Amino acid sequence: MLLYNVTCHVTHTIHEAWFSWLMDSHIPAMMDTGSFTGYKMFRLLDQDEQEGLTYVIQYSLTDLQTFRTFETSYPELALGPVKDGFFPQCMAFQTIMSEV
Repeated sequence: MLLYNVTCHVTHTIHEAWFSWLMDSHIPAMMDTGSFTGYKMFRLLDQDEQEGLTYVIQYSLTDLQTFRTFETSYPELALGPVKDGFFPQCMAFQTIMSEV
């Protein structure tokens, strides 16, 4: 099993709008690609939250080829958490991980 891990740090000033966009638009669009078998979302604890909150969204998928196809077919979704009008108040990085 593979995980596409997206970590986002969001300032308090846009948090409400960003969170609504993420739940109502971005995650459903990611799932609608058919690339992922599910997702889980977490909020990091024990972090300095003075400048914002940090979230991790983990999308599960079956193989690396599916991820490569997602990357090339939906590049705007891969950049969504920072691209869709939230940068620089939302900083994100992505990793692909394999279960061991």
